[in-house]
Amino acid sequence: PRASTAAPASPCWWPLLLIGKPQIHQNLAAYPLFPDPTVNGGGNGKAKIDYLTLDEALERGGIEISEVSEGGSVPHAKVVNRLRQPVLLVDGQELVGARQNRCVNLSILVPANSELTIPVTCVEQGRWGRRRGADHFDAAPRVHFPSGRASKMRQVNKSMRQSGSRRADQGEVWDEIRVKAARMDSSSSTEAMGDMYERHRDNLDDFAKTVRPLDHQVGVAFVIGDRIVGLELFDRPNVLANFLPKVVRGYALDAMDVRTRQPHRQKQRSDVLRFIERLGENEEDVYPALGMGEDVRLGEDGAVGAALVVGSVPVHFCAFASQKPRR
Repeated sequence: PRASTAAPASPCWWPLLLIGKPQIHQNLAAYPLFPDPTVNGGGNGKAKIDYLTLDEALERGGIEISEVSEGGSVPHAKVVNRLRQPVLLVDGQELVGARQNRCVNLSILVPANSELTIPVTCVEQGRWGRRRGADHFDAAPRVHFPSGRASKMRQVNKSMRQSGSRRADQGEVWDEIRVKAARMDSSSSTEAMGDMYERHRDNLDDFAKTVRPLDHQVGVAFVIGDRIVGLELFDRPNVLANFLPKVVRGYALDAMDVRTRQPHRQKQRSDVLRFIERLGENEEDVYPALGMGEDVRLGEDGAVGAALVVGSVPVHFCAFASQKPRR
C-alpha cells in the first residue's frame, strides 16, 4: 500500500514517517509506518547502529540471560553478552524459563562483550523454581499485552521520576494478568500470562497472518474498533519484521478482550497522524539508559511513551493511548 501522510519530526530524535493503508483482521487494524524516502533516502541522515535482536543473538549462542544469583531476585535478571555486537531487548518482551517467566521493563541495548543486570517484572505468579532444563531464560514468541504494557510503563516512569529506579508495581501486574485471564476463560496452574496466549493460539495466529511486514516498514500504529490504542517503531525494517508477529499477538489479545467485537471501522490516516503529532508534543524526561544510549520518557498528556535513543537514532519507541473503560 502507498503511504500518503507525513508525521512531523517534533523531538530532535523523531523520524519523518509516512502512514500506509491499514491491514485489518476483525476489530484490529494495523497502520504501517514508513520512513519518508524524500529525507536522505529514508534514513533521516542518521547513522545506523549495528546490533542484533535477542532472537538473533540466542540463535548464535552468544548471549545468556539468567537469574542474578542462585536464589534469584524477582525484579532482576542478568544478561551476559559475549558477542561483538550489542543486543536489543525490547520493552514488554517476555523471557521464559529460570525460576519464573518475566517481561522486560524497558528497551535496552546491551553493549558488546558485557554483563548487565536488567529490570524485569514477573508474569507467572504461581512458580518460583527451575523446571528441568530451564536454568536460563529464552525469548517467548510474544510480548506483554499492550494494556498491561501501558500500565507497567506508567509505573516504571513514576519509579524513574521518584527514585531513579526502573521498577513496576508487581502486585498490580499480577492482578491485571489474573483478571484478564478470568475474562478470557484461561486457567493456569502457575497463573502464567503465556497460558492465555496458548489458550487462544489459533485465533492469535490468524491476526498475525493478516498483519504482515511490508517493504521498508519500520513501525505500526494499532486501532481496536474505532480507538487508536498504541504505536511501535523501530529504526530499521528487519527489526520491525522480527518483532511484528509478537506485537500483533499482544494487540490481538486485547482486541479479543472487548465485550463488543465489532469489525474495525476504518479511521482516516489523519487521525493516526494526529495521535503521532500529540506524542511529539508531550514533555520529555531524559535519563542515561541502561546499557547504551538515552532513555526518553514522554509525559502523560493523553498517552504514555518511551524511547531508547542512541546517537539521535530512536532504536525503539513505543507509546500507548490513555485507556478508556472496556466496552
